[in-house]
Amino acid sequence: MNSQPFPFFDDMNEWHLRLQTGLATRHEDFHIFRYEDVMTNLVNETPYYKDAFFHVTFATSMDATLTVNDKRFDCRQGGLFFFIAPEQLIHWKRGDEQWKGFVMLIKPRFITYSIQGSQLLKDLMLFEREGINVLQVSKENEPGFADLFEKILFEYYNDQPLKFEIIRAYLKIIFIQAQRISLSGALVKASKTSSDIVYNFQALVNKFFHQKKALYEYAQALHVDEKYLQQVIKKETGKTPTAFIKDRILLEAKCLLLHTDLDVSSIAFELNFDEPSNFMRFFKGREKLTPSAYRKAAGKI
Repeated sequence: MNSQPFPFFDDMNEWHLRLQTGLATRHEDFHIFRYEDVMTNLVNETPYYKDAFFHVTFATSMDATLTVNDKRFDCRQGGLFFFIAPEQLIHWKRGDEQWKGFVMLIKPRFITYSIQGSQLLKDLMLFEREGINVLQVSKENEPGFADLFEKILFEYYNDQPLKFEIIRAYLKIIFIQAQRISLSGALVKASKTSSDIVYNFQALVNKFFHQKKALYEYAQALHVDEKYLQQVIKKETGKTPTAFIKDRILLEAKCLLLHTDLDVSSIAFELNFDEPSNFMRFFKGREKLTPSAYRKAAGKI
């Protein structure tokens, strides 16, 4: 686990230990549990942390506020589906009421174990380019999703042959049905070749934006021509790849300003800017505020 600047969980059992769920995973790449089964011990508030998992949360009742990166969600309305990608900054704080629902922690390789699973993630894009997608589930759809999660839970805790293949099949049904009810309009299937490049590019940016800021570095990692990468990303997303890189750096800067006490110079060096003045120029150019003014406006000073 990396202690700078946020805790990072690569191991699911470390995550369970820190959040005091009282659970341990039976598979290093997958775990599922009911909220009702962990509420007795669960921490009242998590640290701001990142991890290496997809989070799929279906909450029929959840008295909490959830923060993902720079977005805050009031979860008390219930019937919410959260799809959170790896490498995002997560924090939640409990209220007084009991929660009901399910959580799945999924390492990317659990889904991409097969070619079909890999393509499913790229085609559906449930986890969004910004790292999170939130769906409101109607009362009439809640029982169907709850039944699917119960079936996965049953398979997980029963030692039958090929149980994880069955779990992957149920996951596919959940993902496809979730896309059906999405009202965001963002879950659009792109052409196969282009969506592969877009998906892989975004995954690389999320993972390496600290170190890699030049477009050619991503083109080399993806084994494509820099000009071609520029064209594909712009065509499929409406944004240039350079804008994606800068947006991800800006998002991390906001997270550090909002959720740590690091001074502006320390944040600049954390993000691998040569000089704090370069970071301040970068931030003000995109937010029209200095980093200190942004922090003050958010009530951090």
